[in-house]
Amino acid sequence: MTTATFEEINIALPSEMITMLKSVVEAGEYSSINEIVRDALGVWKLRKNLGNIEKKKPSWEVFALEMQEFWNQLPVDNRTCDEIIGYDANGIPN
Repeated sequence: MTTATFEEINIALPSEMITMLKSVVEAGEYSSINEIVRDALGVWKLRKNLGNIEKKKPSWEVFALEMQEFWNQLPVDNRTCDEIIGYDANGIPN
């Protein structure tokens, strides 16, 4: 297991955010503001990666529309599934 290397930076945030961060630490949800920022960046990274995955795959809505278009192009056939498959004398599909 590798040890992470830390580098210190300064960021400017609105006072409301600073107050919120401090109250979260005081409530014991996180041990430090640094931990909150690392967690938030991890969530951001996951969300960004998920967005990249979703861009590569069509959404279910797009898939459904494509399937509907495909289905509409099939020739009309009013036979039942049983008629299309066909069964022998014992009721077993041919």
